[in-house]
Formats: sequence, C-alpha cells, structure tokens
Amino acid sequence: MVNDRRTRSKLRDFLFAWLRVDHGPEIVKDQTRYSEFSAEIAADMRTSLELFIDDVVWGQGPTAGISGNGGSDFRRLFTDDEVYLNGRLGPLYGAKLRADAAFRRIRLDDGRRAGVLSHPYMASVLSYAAATSPIHRGVFLARSVMGNVLKPPQEAVTPLAPDLHPDLSTRERVALQTSSVACQTCHTMINPLGFALEEFDAIGRYRTAEIRGDMQKPIDASGSYLPREGPQATFRGARELATTIATSRDAQEAFVQQLFHALVKQPMRAWGPDTLETLRKQFTANNCDIRRLLVDIMTVAALPPPASPTAQPPAQQPPAEQASVLEKAP
Repeated sequence: MVNDRRTRSKLRDFLFAWLRVDHGPEIVKDQTRYSEFSAEIAADMRTSLELFIDDVVWGQGPTAGISGNGGSDFRRLFTDDEVYLNGRLGPLYGAKLRADAAFRRIRLDDGRRAGVLSHPYMASVLSYAAATSPIHRGVFLARSVMGNVLKPPQEAVTPLAPDLHPDLSTRERVALQTSSVACQTCHTMINPLGFALEEFDAIGRYRTAEIRGDMQKPIDASGSYLPREGPQATFRGARELATTIATSRDAQEAFVQQLFHALVKQPMRAWGPDTLETLRKQFTANNCDIRRLLVDIMTVAALPPPASPTAQPPAQQPPAEQASVLEKAP
C-alpha cells in the first residue's frame, strides 16, 4: 500500500502543506530588479520542487539502498545540493542548457545549495517582491521545520522600507525593526534562522553580496538556533544550517508529529505519552526513511488508543435473571 498512487498523492499533499505551499501562492516580483521573472518561470519553479520531492521520497537518489527502500531519506530534503532545472530556468541560475531542455538534476553554485532551504521556489515564496525576507524564512523554519510555537505579534508592524535606510543591508534593517523588547521574545529565534539563508536572493539565486542602488555589502549569513533540549547550535549559510536541521531532534519530532496528524487525523497523545519519542527513535534508527515512517505510523494507529488511566470503569450491570427479580421486587 505504501507504493499505491493514493498514498503517493496523500504524502505529496502533506509535504506541500508542511512546506506551506499547498495552495500554490502567487509569486510577484519587482520587474525593475527581476526582469527575467515571469508567471512561466514561477510555474517551472514549482514543477522543479515537485520533482525534487518525488525524487527524495520515491526515487533512488544518492542514499538508495541505505534504508532498504531506495532512499526516501528525510535528511536529503535539506542536504541535497542539486536542483531540477529545464531550459527556461537554466540561464536564470547559471546553468548552460538548451532552450528546449527538459528538467534534469543539476549541481549549482559549487555545492552551496541545501535542498528545500535554498530551492528557488521556496526562496521566492518566502521573500517580498523586491527583497528577501529573513522574517518569513525564519518563521517557516521555526514553526514548520523545528515545530516551535510562536506567539502572534502584539500589534501589526509595517516592514521598514529599504528606501528609508538605503545604507542598511536587509539583515541590518530587520535587526533594527525587531530590536524592541516586545519583538525579541520570538525574533531571537526567528531572525538567526532567516539570516542564514541571506545567501539566496528573492528568486533564489546565490549571491555573496547584497547590492541595492549605491549600497553594496557582503552577505552575513551567520545564524544560530537554541533547541528545546541541549546547547545552542551555530552555523553560517544554508549548508551548515541544513546539517543542523538534518541532525536536529526538534526537526525529527516536528516531522513525525505533523505526519502522524495528517494521516491519522487525531492527536498523537491519544496513543500514550511515549508514542512520539518511540516513533522518532524508530525514524532515526531507520535512517530517517519517510516511507518506513508511514508504515510505523499506520501500525501504531491500527491499534485502538489505550484507555485513560483516570477513566472510571463502567457500572456493573446485574445479570439478566437477577435484574428480572429486582424489577419485580416491591
């Protein structure tokens, strides 16, 4: 049943929801800065992401044989350094392809790519029309990937326009905008995650400097993350961030929990307080095999949830003969 087309469709739907792109958001870019961008380019970017996800989950890939399922390694979603490009996307990302070339896997930027973290479609969705957005990228990582709960902002805040601070980089401008004590509660987590992806511009092209008007500053892609347990992790750039995520207990827990809920439609706690940790350990023991995780989740869900230890046993009913006597008693 794992290889059934309905299973494939359901898992793809989950992965796009997990990435927060299940509704196919419309992508609009400033034509003065990104004149090459078009609706056709955006559609090709999404196809590229679909092909990448299908390759990780159902294809052979570089980890084929490790888990016995031909790959399906969750970690590849972050660590893979190749991107599916066709003849239309190729020139935009520095690949020499014929105009009519079909999609193929290509290693870009000397291996600096990091799976979905730097994928052109994700980088474009999580950016503004004319600039990157470390906040959008950081929120996505903190919530969807690491499974943290973020409080909504106390009040709506309009992003600082680049023109108001033409001498500041995007990182410096975001740090200024979120410097108040009220913002720091969440942005001490959000910002360092988003800053690590500043190597990729608003349509996912690799860059070493941010250039805007007369301002030109080298990219500072240093970041950090404090997990729910253990010491703080530090990293620089998408590749080091990907390594952190690929080995992160927080990321594993979040993925297992979200996939369980998507498949079973009930909270995991109903199967006992140890279910999440048991499934996570099985997941890591099986080389983070996504397809094996599907089987493990459905195996758990096939058993009825254990009765709550605080539940009161049902009142014992008298036997039928005894009941008839009681009914006739005066």
